[in-house]
Amino acid sequence: MLQSVAEFVLQYSPQSSPQTFSSLVLVTAAIFCIVSVLLSLVRQRKLAVKSVDGVPGPDGHWLKGHLDYEKWSSQQGGEVELFHHVSLMTLDSVLKCALSYRTNCQTQKKQDPYIVVVYEASGQILDRLMNPLIHNDTIYKLTPDGRRFFKNCAFVHAKADGIIKARRKALQDDEEKEKLRKKKHLDFLDILLEAKDENGSSLTDEEIVGEVVTFMFAGHDTTASVISWTLYNLARFPEHQEKCLEEIEEVFGNSSEIEWKQLGKLKYLLMCIKESCRLFAPVPIISRTLDRTYEIDGHLVPEGTWVMTNVYALHLNPHVWRDPKKFDPLRFTTENAKEMSPYAFIPFSAGPRNCIGQSFALTEVKLSLAMIIRKFKLSVNPDNYVPIEDMIPELILRAKNGIKVNIAPRA
Repeated sequence: MLQSVAEFVLQYSPQSSPQTFSSLVLVTAAIFCIVSVLLSLVRQRKLAVKSVDGVPGPDGHWLKGHLDYEKWSSQQGGEVELFHHVSLMTLDSVLKCALSYRTNCQTQKKQDPYIVVVYEASGQILDRLMNPLIHNDTIYKLTPDGRRFFKNCAFVHAKADGIIKARRKALQDDEEKEKLRKKKHLDFLDILLEAKDENGSSLTDEEIVGEVVTFMFAGHDTTASVISWTLYNLARFPEHQEKCLEEIEEVFGNSSEIEWKQLGKLKYLLMCIKESCRLFAPVPIISRTLDRTYEIDGHLVPEGTWVMTNVYALHLNPHVWRDPKKFDPLRFTTENAKEMSPYAFIPFSAGPRNCIGQSFALTEVKLSLAMIIRKFKLSVNPDNYVPIEDMIPELILRAKNGIKVNIAPRA
C-alpha cells in the first residue's frame, strides 16, 4: 500500500522525531525539564530509514483525498483559494504524524471547527497584544472578546484531551501494543505517553495537553502558510515554476518511488521556498522576554522586558536586502548564503529558542510542493495579487481575501 505524505514525513525524515514538537509561535515552555528528557531520548534513537515505498497512489492519494484533487483536476484553469485546502492537509498530516490520529477533516463538507477556532483565536491574540488595556487576565475575561477567547481555548484543549484519551484507550488493546513495540520510530504523542522521569513518574494529562495543543497549532498553521505563499509566488512567476518543474522531473523522473536523498536534490525548489518565506514571513512577529538588562540602540532595557522582533520588516529591509521586494530565489545560493548574516533571514526564529521542528516542516513543504507542481500548472490573475494592505499579520501571515490562484492539470 502506497503511503500518504503524512506517513512519509513521520517515518522517513531523519529529523521527524519528538524534536519536532517545539513551536514557531509565541508560547510558553510549560514543562521544559521534561522536554529536555524527551530530547535526550531522541538523541539515543537510531534513525536509519533511507527510502519510501512510493509516492501516494490514486486510492490513498493525498492530493485526491486531502486537497480536493478531483475538484482541482476538473476545473481546467479554475480558481482555488489555497490556504483553506492546504491548512486542512497540514492539520491532517500533523494529526497522523505526531498524534496517531486519523480524521476526515479534509473531506467533510462542513468546515472543521478546530480550523475555525484557530483562525479566530489567532486574531484575538494579536488584538490583545496590541491593546495594553486588556493584557490583564481578570480584565480581559470581563470583555466579550475575552470570554470568547477563553471559550475557544477550552475547545482546543478539549480537542487535544480527546485525542490523548483516544490514544490511551487504543494502547490498552493488545494488538495496538504489539504495533507500538514494532515501531521503529514512536510518534510525538506515544513518546509523551510512554515518557517517565528518573523517579518513574509519567507526565500528567494536563502537561501532555499543553504540549499537544502547541504542536497541533505550530505543526499545521505555519506550514500551511509557507506552502500557500510559495505556491502563490510560483503562480505569479511562471519562469521560476518551470525551473522547479524541470528540477522535479529530473530528480524523480517517471518513477512512482522516491528516496530520502532525492528530496535533498530539490535545491532550486528550496531556494524558492526560502525566498517566499522572506517575502511573506510565515510568522511575521516573534517576541522574547529579556533574561538580563541589555543596551539596545543606546538605551538600557531592563531584565524582564518583553520585546518584539518584526520579522516581516527585517526580511524587507533595504539595508539588509538588495531590491527587497523582488522575488529572487538566487539570493539563497550556497555562495550568497555564505555572505549573509545568520540573523538576516529568520523565518524559523533564531537562537536557542528557534523552531526545533523546522526540518519536519521543510520536509512536508518540499514534498507537498513537488507533488502539486508535478500535477498542476499554476497561474494567478492580476486581480488576485495580494497588496501589502491586504496582508493580515496575525500569529501567522494571512491574506484578507485569501490566497487565490488558477490551477490546471498538466497533460
